[in-house]
Amino acid sequence: MKVFGSIREWRAIIGSSSVYAAAGMGGGGAVALITQFFPELGLNPFTVFLYSFPIPVAVLYFWFSSDRSFRKRLKFLKDLHAKGLIEKPEYDLYRKLALRWYGERWFGRAGVEAPPAEPPLAPPTPGADPSSANPCVRTT
Repeated sequence: MKVFGSIREWRAIIGSSSVYAAAGMGGGGAVALITQFFPELGLNPFTVFLYSFPIPVAVLYFWFSSDRSFRKRLKFLKDLHAKGLIEKPEYDLYRKLALRWYGERWFGRAGVEAPPAEPPLAPPTPGADPSSANPCVRTT
């Protein structure tokens, strides 16, 4: 059995997961591992993992949703932009995503967003038939 291969696989799984999933797996796994040192308690490590997994997730959720944390995140983005580490379009995008995430956590999803506008048609070439610009338009 390759122990190091499986450890690398677990590191890849935890590393590519979200902050919430990584915290839940790490916290739940740590508590389940601790139960191995106390066999007299008679606890099933899988059950312990199942019940302890959501605890760090809930703590992080409430921390990230707090006003203080949100203000710090926006200030951090502004500092990154001021120092030239991110450009204006990136700053605007990350700020917009942070505001949207924060709003959804406090007020819920607003519903389905408006669909994107239809892309503009290419302008007709000079001297071409005007109906050729839009194939859906009939000229009869």
